[in-house]
Amino acid sequence: PLAKKAEEQEPAVHEGFLKYARAVLSQPLDVDGDGKPDNLVSFYRTHPGEKLLLTGHSLGGAGATLLGSELVARGVAPEQIPVITFGAPA
Repeated sequence: PLAKKAEEQEPAVHEGFLKYARAVLSQPLDVDGDGKPDNLVSFYRTHPGEKLLLTGHSLGGAGATLLGSELVARGVAPEQIPVITFGAPA
């Protein structure tokens, strides 16, 4: 088979880092503080004026980056989820 062109290839991500980031998406969280669990993706998609700052160092930075990517892939606007990392893997 022919090799894929660079623009057709998906980035490779360590499975452990990806599982770490996706664990957040599988947990009900009280995002708005009303005492009831919210779905993170649904909340930010239905509240476009709200923002979630993702930050972390080292493994936490990798998790923040991947979580941000997952949220965007699921329809959350990138401007809603600024990401700041320190010493994170590339």
